[in-house]
Amino acid sequence: MRLRAKTDANQADIVQALRAAGVSVLSLAPIGNGVPDLLCSYRGYVTLLEVKMPKQKLRPAQVRWHANWDSYCPIFVVETIGDALIVTRERWDALPASVRGPHHPRP
Repeated sequence: MRLRAKTDANQADIVQALRAAGVSVLSLAPIGNGVPDLLCSYRGYVTLLEVKMPKQKLRPAQVRWHANWDSYCPIFVVETIGDALIVTRERWDALPASVRGPHHPRP
């Protein structure tokens, strides 16, 4: 049984910035076993984020998990607040309306 999730030092700041930008964030870090750290949703568009410190590499379990799940949901490795905002909000804003659908118009 996993008692305490290990998170990277930059994760709390990234979560705070995402939430301030209107992104819903759920920490998946306690699950472990290669599962990405954060489940993020912005205007109905879901992404998974693996938070790493700069130059830190994925562990073998993370590489396997990403390979098995990447076709189901986008998974991004982020190191900074800017990285996280780009792959959640700005990436969503760049999607064509046909992908976003009428129930998720541009702001």
